[in-house]
Amino acid sequence: MIGCMAFWDNANWVNTNPQAQRKIMDLWKLTAKSFNAPNLILIDVNNMNPECSDEEIKFYTFKSLTEAIKANEEKNFVFLEVFHKIPPEYNPVSLKEFIHPPEDVFYVAGSDFGDIPFAELGKQKSNFHFVYIDTKNTIPLWSHTALAVALYDRLIKT
Repeated sequence: MIGCMAFWDNANWVNTNPQAQRKIMDLWKLTAKSFNAPNLILIDVNNMNPECSDEEIKFYTFKSLTEAIKANEEKNFVFLEVFHKIPPEYNPVSLKEFIHPPEDVFYVAGSDFGDIPFAELGKQKSNFHFVYIDTKNTIPLWSHTALAVALYDRLIKT
């Protein structure tokens, strides 16, 4: 099982625009399907109730990261974030050096409008992996882009 997890906390212009919501969902679906990660979890922090009408995607929503992890606690979690935003106690690893878990893994992207809420994670766990993607000037990537880069890295390394 390979999956993607991200935050559905879009800007105000998306909240009131159903067409924009569908386009953003299409980005998530395309990313998941393109890299054989048909399990998609969105953390619906703004109670927007996203919908995914694609039979190839196993789609779930949760209200918090804690809730999503608890429901999948036997899985591995690869948290993707900009290097300087990952607390040092989590021992972040560059994607270039990262060895992907063979299975049962969710790749978790931070929000497009904020960071991964590390305070919710608590202490480091053996099934938590913290990975950063090297970019010029350490710019953050859009979350679906970060997931695509990590899933492509998985594809070429495994």
